Amino acid sequence: MARQARTAIAQDRDGRVVIIVCPQGAFTLRGLAIYLLGSNLELDVALNLDGGASTGLSLRLGKERLEIPGLLPVPAVITISPA
Repeated sequence: MARQARTAIAQDRDGRVVIIVCPQGAFTLRGLAIYLLGSNLELDVALNLDGGASTGLSLRLGKERLEIPGLLPVPAVITISPA
């Protein structure tokens, strides 16, 4: 499998949600899995969401905002908001 931009969502051992975006195409799907297993993130579970030119992120936490635009539009998004 080719190196692609990747998006994954995970949960660490303390129950925190971790959103992972690799926009530069640094990983194959298998390579990302190997990296996460060897990381110090202490992940309990992870799910690959996307790979390819549509990978992007729009994050807003209070006044802080982070945008990682995808190269292609996507027909669906995942939204996470506080309870």
